[in-house]
Amino acid sequence: MKIFLAALILISLNTHAQKGKVISAEIVTIHSDILNEDRKLYIYKPTENTIYSPSTYPVIYLLDGAAHINMVAGQIHFLSESYPVLPRMIVVGIANTNRTRDLTPTNARTGYDGKPDSTSVYLKWSGGGEKFMSFVENEVIPYVEENYRTAPYRIFTGHSLGGLMMFYSMLHNPELFNAYIAISPSLWWDNQWILKQMSGLPPKDMARDKIVFFSDGNEGSQFHKDALTMDSIFRKKNFKGIKYEYKYYPDESHIAEPVKAFYDGIRFVYPHWYPPEMDTSMVPLPYKVFEKHYKELSRLYGYEIKPPEEVINSYGYSLLDEKRIEEALIFFERNVDNYPESYNVYDSYGEALMESGKKDEAIASYKKSLELNPNNENAKEKLKILQAKPKN
Repeated sequence: MKIFLAALILISLNTHAQKGKVISAEIVTIHSDILNEDRKLYIYKPTENTIYSPSTYPVIYLLDGAAHINMVAGQIHFLSESYPVLPRMIVVGIANTNRTRDLTPTNARTGYDGKPDSTSVYLKWSGGGEKFMSFVENEVIPYVEENYRTAPYRIFTGHSLGGLMMFYSMLHNPELFNAYIAISPSLWWDNQWILKQMSGLPPKDMARDKIVFFSDGNEGSQFHKDALTMDSIFRKKNFKGIKYEYKYYPDESHIAEPVKAFYDGIRFVYPHWYPPEMDTSMVPLPYKVFEKHYKELSRLYGYEIKPPEEVINSYGYSLLDEKRIEEALIFFERNVDNYPESYNVYDSYGEALMESGKKDEAIASYKKSLELNPNNENAKEKLKILQAKPKN
């Protein structure tokens, strides 16, 4: 697979990070051997603070990428960086070339009204969904996972025909994604072909350990009728291991609905990313609350999720500021255990040890920080103080 150099574009989101930086995405062009064409990917990456250890991130694969990257990346940025409601994530928007070809699983001969239509140019191109999903699986995902620090958790989201492909992917390649957000899926396609597939599926054959959110707006009776049918299928079959939610937005048009629906969908996937006690507790929380919470997240999402280095570091300093030194030491020590390659955790731990009067241990911690980052000026200054000979 040939890779062409990307350009950086600024996306006009009217959304800024706390430091005033405009959100940006890379435009990467890859050549697809499967589709025999070049395809553009719009890739949003989280802001990284070089003080902390490099992280890995869940990835959102977004259909109709050029149209929706602004909205999706803006929400993710705000909810993960301005406020830690969600994990930081990578967003990969897959741009269209022939939308009808790629986002339809069958070569249909009937239109939206269910009547035969042999003259439609729109329908003529349909039915390339299987090949398109092969491109996603064998070319897009490998490219992203080779070039970006990805966590083993993938979310697939799409609108309209893109939403239709959520259900197609879940049925025909269930191991590819962990969660799905289908916004106003075109369930009417080819005389409700996907609904028939879902209806005929034995519950034991449905993929397990998946999260599914789908919705519809005020598009009209057929969209809503089909969405209710899909909801009924999920309820009646009671698929084991599937966490699902359906939402109806009667006041939102087909075009406007994705703003609300994506927010509700991603919050359904991640309802409690940080300990909810942080919002309600009036007293400092012990470290075991964080430890228990992130162990539960690891169980829910199927891979190890450690308490975030920056969250534990900040909480430790808040305790240190309140002179709760022994409690702060626990937070800093656990951060050292979880992130032994981070120079900053040793620097912070050294400061807490210094505050507690444990001079020799503080010196050892600052030395370790300098070993990992010889340019850590704070550690150099603190070591001068700690190793200074007392004046006579």
